[in-house]
Amino acid sequence: MLITVFSGSAMNLLWNNVYFTYVLAGVYFLSIVIRKPLMLYMALDLFAVDPERRAKLLPIFNEKRVHLLFVVFTLAIVAKEIVSGLFQAHLITVYGVNAYDKGILVKQGMNIGFMFVTFLIIMLIMKEAGKHLSEEEKETFLS
Repeated sequence: MLITVFSGSAMNLLWNNVYFTYVLAGVYFLSIVIRKPLMLYMALDLFAVDPERRAKLLPIFNEKRVHLLFVVFTLAIVAKEIVSGLFQAHLITVYGVNAYDKGILVKQGMNIGFMFVTFLIIMLIMKEAGKHLSEEEKETFLS
């Protein structure tokens, strides 16, 4: 990242990572505020390889319950980023530059834990979206 190059010191690099984490959380939260959760569009791009599939899936993803699950998914990412930033800031203030090693371990643990949360939310989304598809469409879109 370009921010890394211009940090100037190890301590500034660590703080820049904290700031970046908060900005990322803000972007995800802003997408919820404007009612276009980023995770909905990321999932749409992953599921819909061609424009025809995208056109068919977008109304399904915008169904009330499915859309709500995408909002919850995006909020979960916001919460993860905020907790990660707070923890990194705490480690930096307590341990200084030595916080880098501890921060890596904690972030990896958080990411593994969040992977399970992500899996559960995606399964719920697929189940709910599947209610709006025929059996043939389920085979096409969700396989």
